[in-house]
Amino acid sequence: MSLSSEIIKLFIAQGAGVIIAALLIWMIYKLAVRFGNPFIDAQREQARAMTEQATCLRGMKDTVSAFVMRDNSDHREILCDLQVVIKEVQQLSIAVKVQEETIARLGADPGPRAGHVARL
Repeated sequence: MSLSSEIIKLFIAQGAGVIIAALLIWMIYKLAVRFGNPFIDAQREQARAMTEQATCLRGMKDTVSAFVMRDNSDHREILCDLQVVIKEVQQLSIAVKVQEETIARLGADPGPRAGHVARL
């Protein structure tokens, strides 16, 4: 006799409860094998996808950080240029005021009359 036939005889000798319990255990095992493996494979695929997504996000963070830093340096350069332009405009404003004052002074001072000879 084979080992499996001896196990079956042993189960029959124990009664119907043991046979039903053995059948339930066997069915649960078959269900776990049939549905468990695809579930575990799906979980592995999901974990792999999440790892890939994290890697992409890390790369995107570096890219965005570099873009922002470059953009900040451009803004700083524009601000420096604007400060130079403001100083130049202020200096021009001062020069124009000086010229206006000079013109106003010259316009107010009639100077020597025509026909008047200066004595040496």
